[in-house]
Amino acid sequence: MNSQKYDKSYFETKEKTKSLPYTWEAKRYHLEIVAESLKYFRPKMVLDIGCAKGFLVYLFLEKNIPAYGIDISKYAIENSFPKIRNRLFVADIEKDKIPFKDNFFDLIVGLELLEHLNSFDNLMKECFRVLKDGGYLFFTTPQPGSFDAKGDITHVNVCDYKFWEDLFLKSGFKKLDNKEKKLFLKEFIKNYKKFISFTTSDRKLIKFLYKFGAFGRFIRKELQVYINFFSPFKATQILIFKKCQN
Repeated sequence: MNSQKYDKSYFETKEKTKSLPYTWEAKRYHLEIVAESLKYFRPKMVLDIGCAKGFLVYLFLEKNIPAYGIDISKYAIENSFPKIRNRLFVADIEKDKIPFKDNFFDLIVGLELLEHLNSFDNLMKECFRVLKDGGYLFFTTPQPGSFDAKGDITHVNVCDYKFWEDLFLKSGFKKLDNKEKKLFLKEFIKNYKKFISFTTSDRKLIKFLYKFGAFGRFIRKELQVYINFFSPFKATQILIFKKCQN
């Protein structure tokens, strides 16, 4: 993984990605969906791998959930909120040891991380080491062929769900049982509906819908819930696994 790719231009411009600049205003409500939903697992210590400027770490701390983050980008961490900077560490997850002791976390998060990696051995080994038995992994990654998959020149591994499932299972993690997964996704969709209409977007369809005020926001909410959770055109894959050694 080349740390030089993830410089100021990556986070603050559209030179390398079609996404909006990585600001609190642009990311806050997307990350609120994640943080609120992951409370379902009742975490007591969270690690965010690929934390960027640490916004998710900040949200967990605001919810009184201890959290830390690691990222390959020195720029991102140097431009995090000063009050959380001592909880963020520069590390290359393809080769570095996560700077925490064994069995330290009960929840590990990796949002839009996997597609940036050339290899996964160290990531899987280190996640297994620092995650407690009974702890959870929550990762997201773009669906092949989606706008998000194509919109970033640093994406080197955009794979289908079967590939990722095989990777996590071969690394010793287990799938959630159907009941637990359904209950979590129900919580996730509830929070998605709560926050998605507050998120910023520069996509033409969403800008058009917002011309219709509250009605347009409602249509956006329902449309995105359908597309991202129930249609074959979803943009993001949600990967949830558990460490169960017994």
